[in-house]
Amino acid sequence: MKFVIIIMVIVIIIIIIIIIIIIIIIIIILIIIIIIIIIIILIIITIIITIIIVIIIIVIIVVIIIIVIIIVVIIVVIIIIIIITIILIIITIIITNIIITTIIIIIIIIIIIIIIIIIIIIITIFIIIIIIITTTIIITTIIITIIIIIIIIIIIIFIIIIIIIIIIIIIIIIFIIIFIIFIIITWLSCVHNPSLCCNDIKFAS
Repeated sequence: MKFVIIIMVIVIIIIIIIIIIIIIIIIIILIIIIIIIIIIILIIITIIITIIIVIIIIVIIVVIIIIVIIIVVIIVVIIIIIIITIILIIITIIITNIIITTIIIIIIIIIIIIIIIIIIIIITIFIIIIIIITTTIIITTIIITIIIIIIIIIIIIFIIIIIIIIIIIIIIIIFIIIFIIFIIITWLSCVHNPSLCCNDIKFAS
């Protein structure tokens, strides 16, 4: 009888050790999964931030190039207009009187002003469009990043809950097994020593 009880105790100890090992393994797996998910999140965020920075840099470079081209065009146009004006003034002075010259100068000045205003309006519209596009890209990217992070966090929480449930189920099963073993040991004790069993029954009653 003592030998049977010793075997049962050893079995219980082995089961408890197995439970502890299983729980430790599950915890290690959980930690590894969480670390992997965190690394994936960091990689995704880094990629998104890099894309945003690259897009912003490209947009800025394009805007600068376009503005420089427009400024150069404006300067060239103004220089050409000034040269034409000077030539016309000289021709007018030679051919006609001062009144006609003045009218021509005024007309040319008005044309220059109109051209400059049109170019400024075009530049402004272009810059506004670029700002809107850049802002939209940045906001969209940020929203996508937030959604990805939320989804990953939900997945992590779900995994943790599942693992906790599994651990609880394993512990319950182990306790049930231990309880059954305890009942078997008690029954064997009663079989080998009926008087003890009877005393227990009397005590319980």
